[in-house]
Amino acid sequence: MAEQIYCIKCKTKTDTENPKKVTSAKGANMLQGQCKVCNCKKSKLIKREEKEEVKEEAKEEVKKEKKKGRKKEKIISSSDNNE
Repeated sequence: MAEQIYCIKCKTKTDTENPKKVTSAKGANMLQGQCKVCNCKKSKLIKREEKEEVKEEAKEEVKKEKKKGRKKEKIISSSDNNE
C-alpha cells in the first residue's frame, strides 16, 4: 500500500506516487511524492531515524567540552599560584 499523505487540493489523505525521503533547507526530514488523484506535489514531515544516535553524540561532545574547561581552569589557577 502506498503512503497516505494529506493532499491540500483534494482535502483528504490520498495515496502517494513515487514517495521519497528528502531533507528540507532547515534540516527537517520529509516524505515527498505526488497525489494519485490530482497529481499535485505533496509532502509530510517525518521523525528523524537516528535521533537517539544524535543525542548520544551531543552528550559526548558536552562531556569533552567540560573536560577541556576543567583543564583550562587548572592551568590558569596553577599559574596564578606561582606569582
